[in-house]
Amino acid sequence: SCNTAGTFCFKAVADTKTNLVSITLQTSATGWVAIGVGCKTMACSNMYIGWSNAGANIVSQRSSSGHETPATNGNTDAVVLPKESAMNTTMKAALVVSFQIPSSKISTTADVNIIWASSDTAPSGDAKSTIAMHTSSGQMSVNIATGRSVTLADPNQTLKLAHGILMFIAWGILPFATVFIARYLKGKLGHWWYLLHLGMGLAILGLTAIAIILIEVAVQGPLSARFNSSLHAYMGAFVALGLLPLQIILGFVSNKLFNANRVSVPWWDQVHWWVGRLVIVLAWVEMFTGLLQY
Repeated sequence: SCNTAGTFCFKAVADTKTNLVSITLQTSATGWVAIGVGCKTMACSNMYIGWSNAGANIVSQRSSSGHETPATNGNTDAVVLPKESAMNTTMKAALVVSFQIPSSKISTTADVNIIWASSDTAPSGDAKSTIAMHTSSGQMSVNIATGRSVTLADPNQTLKLAHGILMFIAWGILPFATVFIARYLKGKLGHWWYLLHLGMGLAILGLTAIAIILIEVAVQGPLSARFNSSLHAYMGAFVALGLLPLQIILGFVSNKLFNANRVSVPWWDQVHWWVGRLVIVLAWVEMFTGLLQY
């Protein structure tokens, strides 16, 4: 059974006499390949991750509570088998890993959901080695008894797409309009420039809040793991929960302390300018990391 893109293949053979299931994973990635058995998300307690080190295949059994690096769980159900030839000869198979697990770990009669992932970065050591974040992933439904397999769509893809669209509107479009109005249209619009500037700033806040809620629904796992899982998570938390509230507060302070008779620009206004410039640059980097991750 291979995914529709032809980048991952899965084979399972059940032995009813020994109650063991032999599994072979094939990927076009060069680093590692993994499956989560009976799972639809990364909140999975039954993962098997395989890679090659010094010519020998290694299989590490791990678990995860969400979008975080799977941790070794002390189980040793998997037994590495000799290397098999590639299942899909049309794929440039960079990695083929075979192992055996008890049939109690995977149904041999009913449909089973599996998640899979792969990476081009290979771990450097033994079964407890740290693994790099996956570069490809997907879901399948397989039936060992009938040989049936179906590639499944990500059930949260719509939420992730909506998150990306809202964040692009909030950070890819609106900030430039707010800066343009404040910089060039004060004289022409009168007090309206401030109302428009304020309204767009609050729109950025609102859209960001909605987008965060959507991605929180889509991505499962403990709060600490979600905000500590990647550069996108780190930077997103810093921009959305740190710099954005600070920028809005600075805007209200600058308006409250405005003096029409001032002879120079006060420091709080200048901080407001520079925080705005910084947050726009970081937001574009953040959007780029999001596209790479999802």
